[in-house]
Amino acid sequence: MGRIFDTSGSFLIYNESETPEDADRRAILSDWLMVRDDLQSALEEYERTNTR
Repeated sequence: MGRIFDTSGSFLIYNESETPEDADRRAILSDWLMVRDDLQSALEEYERTNTR
């Protein structure tokens, strides 16, 4: 619905970076942060289910 009223075209631009290298850096950082979160969740689940 919002795209209908987007006369300036601002919804077409997302994830802007100064350079392709900067975009890669940001994407890699985001990926590793997700990996960290997944590992943390797995460890917490393991500790929760394997505690005596």
